[in-house]
Amino acid sequence: MNSTHVTTQAATSIDPDTWNEVLQTLSPEQQFLSHHWYDVWSRTYAANDDEMQPVVYSSPVTTDDPPKEKDNLFPCVIRSRSGIKVLSMAGYYYPFRTFLCHPDAKEAAIDQFAEQVHKSSGATILHVGPLQVNDQINGTLQATFRKKHWLAYEVSAGAQQVVNLPATLEEFRSALSRSLRKNHDRRKRSLESMGAFDITHYNNCSTEVWNDVIDRCADVEAKSWLATDGDGKTRVYGREDFWKNYAAHKDGSKRLSIWLATLDGKPLSYSLAVDSGACRYSISGQYDEEYKKHGVGIIADMSMFAQAIEAGMKEVNMGDGESDYKRRWGVVPGVELKAVYFFKPGIIGWLGYAAFRTLDKMRSSPLFHKLNRYF
Repeated sequence: MNSTHVTTQAATSIDPDTWNEVLQTLSPEQQFLSHHWYDVWSRTYAANDDEMQPVVYSSPVTTDDPPKEKDNLFPCVIRSRSGIKVLSMAGYYYPFRTFLCHPDAKEAAIDQFAEQVHKSSGATILHVGPLQVNDQINGTLQATFRKKHWLAYEVSAGAQQVVNLPATLEEFRSALSRSLRKNHDRRKRSLESMGAFDITHYNNCSTEVWNDVIDRCADVEAKSWLATDGDGKTRVYGREDFWKNYAAHKDGSKRLSIWLATLDGKPLSYSLAVDSGACRYSISGQYDEEYKKHGVGIIADMSMFAQAIEAGMKEVNMGDGESDYKRRWGVVPGVELKAVYFFKPGIIGWLGYAAFRTLDKMRSSPLFHKLNRYF
């Protein structure tokens, strides 16, 4: 890497040891953001979009404290939208995003990143987020880019929904509604009377096992409301390559957990999560619509929560967006998320800023949501 300025590299060209060194400075709950996680995302998502180019900005900063030179990483993707070049923080797929900076080199690294984006990236818009609002990068980014006369605009992305876990399963169950507990137990007994009903937890498996389990989850999701709803965004179905490649690496295999419910060998429902530190990120839970009345989705999710408690997890993060499905598990609002858009000085940047500011005041406008997803 060129140490005199920020350099852009393909994800695979970044030394994994360098990435891991930076990663260790983040909280344990953020350390799923590995080199492998980003590399798999870039190869299975960005590589399928001819207009999307993954880049990693590297900012080595020299300090007085050892080690003298501290690398900082800004995983991004650059694309063209209607002739406008947009630089975005990398998707990572889920659950949230951040840049990877040493705490004692963060401001200098962001200064370097902003300088390269301003002078050499060619981008008119920088899209960052959704960020957790308590991520200190947010304030530093905004202050740095505003010094360069970029206009910044924040858009609320809602709050993450979190289930705080007690020490025992008994405490967890007692906090749930009586009807949920009764329905879970009754429906589980009913399924057991119908044949060989099984719920298996998969974690740290061989590649062969993971590939089979992920395919079976995709089969379930293909028969779920998510795949049949025109507005549904599938999590596993059609995205099998991401999860198979992620699970093929030891870090992914260790962090990934899947609970698969079957009846006489037929997959009925699944629950998929990624663990980091004391937090379990619940990414998807789907069920075959044919078995909806049997509560197979609830049964798989109950197993996910039960195992989290058994493993000593402190919380299950269920992502943003409120729903009855999440509320029945006792979610409370967690950290709020925000997306930040930066617009380069100039007429095109100013017009983009004015459009976003106007549309944000019309939050129910379908056009605003389309633009937000588009960029």
